[in-house]
Parts: sequence; structure tokens; C-alpha cells
Amino acid sequence: MHKVSGIIRATVILAVGAAAAPAFAAVDGPFGVFAGSWTGSGTITVKDGTRERLRCKARYQISAGGTALQQDLTCASDSYKFNVISNIVAQGGTLSGTWAESTRNVSGQVTGRIDPKQISATVEGVGFTAGVGIASRGNRQSVEIRPTGTDITDVVVTMSKS
Repeated sequence: MHKVSGIIRATVILAVGAAAAPAFAAVDGPFGVFAGSWTGSGTITVKDGTRERLRCKARYQISAGGTALQQDLTCASDSYKFNVISNIVAQGGTLSGTWAESTRNVSGQVTGRIDPKQISATVEGVGFTAGVGIASRGNRQSVEIRPTGTDITDVVVTMSKS
């Protein structure tokens, strides 16, 4: 098993964190574009260049005004599985919030910026930091996570609205 603990739980939080909630009518506000249920796959790359396939599903609940997002994200590969719950609030062009990964009992903070259809954030937890970029176009979403301080160098996930 790779030392993916901190990275994946925190990174995919925001990565997919911008990706899932029940399929209700369109939601306004900064998180509106991310509302709905999403599924997808991608890869995790470690320092030695090894890649492993990652499968994810997410459910996002967006507040009535679209300024708050609650995410429930589950991702798995051949080596690990994790479940991340995050709560993020947008105010103006900034976002902040918290995340917790239940299988390893860890948590941390999320800070960043949000513009229409795009999130740029930093996810932090004990012993690691990750830059997260999420872009949503129609029913497709791409997430890229660049962690530091771990043996994971890159996480890339593409999700589709289910």
C-alpha cells in the first residue's frame, strides 16, 4: 500500500469535492455548477513513476443560495479505499472549509478561490499540503491534485454527472 493517506483523502475531497449532489433543478451561486452526483476515474502517480487507476463517486449537496457545499466522496483503487466528507463555504471569490476522512480518522482545512466553473484551492492536514484545481464544463469535470510532502506526485480524475 502506498503512503497515499493524507493526499488522496484531502485532495480528492476538493477535487471531487466540486462534483456531487442529488440531481435537482439547477442551483445558482458559486457552487451551483457542481451540484449533482458524479462518477469517474483517473490515476494516482507516485514518486517512482508508478501509476494506479482510481475510481470515484461523489454526492454534493448545495445550499439554496449555492454558497455552501457538502460533499461525500468515495474513491478506491487496487491498494486503498477512502471516504471524505467536506463542508465548504464560498464568500465573494474565496472559499474555506473543513474535511474529514473516515477510514483513517484524519481531517484538515480547505482554502482557495472560486470563479465560474473553476476552483483553485489548497488542502491541508497534518503532515501534508496539496494544490487542487477543479474545472467543470457541462456534465464533465476535471480535477488535478499536486501534493507535497508525500510519495504521491499527482492525482488526476475526470468525472461525469450521473
